[in-house]
Amino acid sequence: MAELPKIMYDQEHYAQVYFFQLFIDREQYLGMKEISGYAPEGWVLYTQAIPKSFFFGAYPEESLQKEAEIEFSNLKKEDYVKKLTKAYAKMFDQTKSISKEYFSEFHKKEKEAILNNPQNVIKFINKLKNTVDHFYSYYFLTQPQRFFRVEEEVKKSNNPELMILLEHGRTLTKVMELRKTILIKAKDIQTSSLTPNEYFKKYPEKQKELDLTIEEYGFLTWDLLGGELLTKENIKDHLTKLLEKQEEIDREYEGIVKVENKIKKRNSIESKTDLYKVVNIVGDLLVNRFDTNTYTLCLINYYMQFINALREEYNLEEFDIQSYRLNEILNLIKNKKKIDKNVIEKRKKGYLNIHYKDKVEEYEGEEAQKKIKELLEYREKIHTESKSLKGTVASFPDRKKKIIEGEVFVMTSNYKADEQLKSFNKGQILIATQTHPVLVPAIKKAIAIVTDEGGLTCHAAIVSRELGKPCIIGTKIATKILKTGDKIKMNLETGEVVKISS
Repeated sequence: MAELPKIMYDQEHYAQVYFFQLFIDREQYLGMKEISGYAPEGWVLYTQAIPKSFFFGAYPEESLQKEAEIEFSNLKKEDYVKKLTKAYAKMFDQTKSISKEYFSEFHKKEKEAILNNPQNVIKFINKLKNTVDHFYSYYFLTQPQRFFRVEEEVKKSNNPELMILLEHGRTLTKVMELRKTILIKAKDIQTSSLTPNEYFKKYPEKQKELDLTIEEYGFLTWDLLGGELLTKENIKDHLTKLLEKQEEIDREYEGIVKVENKIKKRNSIESKTDLYKVVNIVGDLLVNRFDTNTYTLCLINYYMQFINALREEYNLEEFDIQSYRLNEILNLIKNKKKIDKNVIEKRKKGYLNIHYKDKVEEYEGEEAQKKIKELLEYREKIHTESKSLKGTVASFPDRKKKIIEGEVFVMTSNYKADEQLKSFNKGQILIATQTHPVLVPAIKKAIAIVTDEGGLTCHAAIVSRELGKPCIIGTKIATKILKTGDKIKMNLETGEVVKISS
């Protein structure tokens, strides 16, 4: 690419090579371009496992600016908006249909299916791949950078109504709808003073209501990359655990009610200008973004079950199977053929994809490092030389409290987040590259959030506003400068973050 790209995400883990063909693939690029008339002129994806694991992606600055301008123009077109709305509305049923197929044919039988009916497994994985490509073509249209131009107009207007429209959609997300249903059941059981089993035995109609919830939402796993399928048994187990923390039931339910009240308020706002209409659409698209991400992660979860089965069957180390490309995974299933160990070791040293508008180039090992030497040096220079942090204030819940001080907990990766968060303590400030649905329990316990990435429409910004947590986004390198245990001061007027002790 002609100019040095802008680093958009940067995490300390070895990204699965097969995810390069699942999450940011050429088919999704072409789909995004077909829908919106524009996609970035190119991008870089790079990962390595040794000597130090990290993964980053970068885009040309000029492409991001053009992307924001074109999307701002597109959102004024009625046909374009209708096309988006129609596509997002179908995704729930599409995911549900694939989920039914997975749980009826493959759930807890992945290894057996791979050994006895590999063609059926390959057919199913290809269906997952095609669906993820379709979903992500639309998901990319809700990336925060697509709305930077909209955000600029909202900031310039200094109009609180526009900010309300931007911050919320017309409805709750699917996961929040599900969570609300479960919390209502917990509150009912709480009032009855019965155990979940006693309650459902005494009120069989309530059991029928729960069965309908499971039938409708059962494919939305509890934690998106590895959670259990909702069943009568694990729902009751979950309700039992919830009832051990009765104050949290009330607090979480009240939080959802507050969000619903804000939604009612935003839905009462009349569209007075074209800008109102555009911002109104963006608020809805953010709900679509959350839901699309949820559906995609559910589908990826099914793919990962086959990966786990392959790893066990062929006695592969974690980094080894992560070094397979998607076509090589399919070949392993079909022909039981492993890739050469030398190829794996080469990829661990570096794996690079450079996407152009008309082709994709792939490099491995030292060749990959050499190809992006300038970008690697630029990235390292930013990490080592930057001493100050400043971002955008995304949530400022208490105007009387502009300074937040506290100890930080630094998440340098969203990979295996559950394991990392076991050592997170209530009252810490969560520092992350970006937030993700699996981090929401930690966000609830945090006194504030700081991220490297994002705009006013990113996940961290939306969730922090919903939960009333102070939040500064877009610091670029907070996870690289700060270490867990450091104490910082956040200024919610200026967006500055200062380390006060180590």
